[in-house]
Formats: sequence, C-alpha cells, structure tokens
Amino acid sequence: MTWLWLWRSVIEPSWLSIVSAPFVVAGYVLLGRERREGWLCLIVSQAGLLAIGLTGHQVGLVVVLLPMAVAVRNFYRRGRRAGASA
Repeated sequence: MTWLWLWRSVIEPSWLSIVSAPFVVAGYVLLGRERREGWLCLIVSQAGLLAIGLTGHQVGLVVVLLPMAVAVRNFYRRGRRAGASA
C-alpha cells in the first residue's frame, strides 16, 4: 500500500465527508453543554452530506433534509434546552 493509492482511493472521493466530520463532533459536544450553536454545526455537517449526494448523483442522501429541518427548528426555538426536540 502506497500513500498515492491511499490518497486516490480513499481521501479524494471522500474529502467532503472528512471535512464535515469535525462539525458533527463539535455539534454534539456543544449540544451536550446545552449550547444552541451545536445545532448550527449539525446543520453544516448535514449540508455537507447533501452536497455529496447532489454532486455524486446519490439521490438517497436527500434524506438528510429531515434531520436538517429538525435542527433548524430546534435552533430557532426559544426558551428550551438545546437538546430538546419536541
């Protein structure tokens, strides 16, 4: 296994997933600390998945619109804990 093979076979095809992964971690850490900004991080990470789906003709990834809608709703909801969804 060479570094060139690793780069071409793993990193190039999934670079957007690699870039959006820290947003998922940061989002859940912020939500665990009851910070509303965690929802924004999750929205950004889901938008990355949506971009992957639309550019790679993977229509199944459109399903991330549902968790994005929940995250947007929870971000704009006032007076509730950060992790509360209902």
